Amino acid sequence: VYSDRLRSAGIRAGMYALGLAGLGVGCLVFFRSNFLAFQVWAFAFAVFLFAVLKRSKSLPGPLARFFSWLGTFSFSLYIIHLPVIVLIHSIAFRSVNQPGLGLFYATLAAVIGCAYLFSLVFERPALAMSSRLKRGSRP
Repeated sequence: VYSDRLRSAGIRAGMYALGLAGLGVGCLVFFRSNFLAFQVWAFAFAVFLFAVLKRSKSLPGPLARFFSWLGTFSFSLYIIHLPVIVLIHSIAFRSVNQPGLGLFYATLAAVIGCAYLFSLVFERPALAMSSRLKRGSRP
């Protein structure tokens, strides 16, 4: 019952407004408490995510396709992003924080590439094997 109500454009627009307000409050709180600001931003992100997931049709465009592609290996991305970032920054930059955004984007591209390879080598074969084992155990 509630799920059907959330599909209406008006309620989703209200959720987007609430999420935007949360982002703004997080920005204001950031100068007082970083920890509290991140909690407010997490809430705002959850509201945005919930509203987007309740859309009746998928989002069009290349950016939506890119994020859909990222979603195919998001678990691998979640697992290996931090070790790869630490490895890159400890080898290339001797663990010194870099002020430039260009190096951040290069690291981001490297992490996405490593996560995709990790997904191809480990995640997909494991999911396929799990699927085969589940089919084989059914009477």
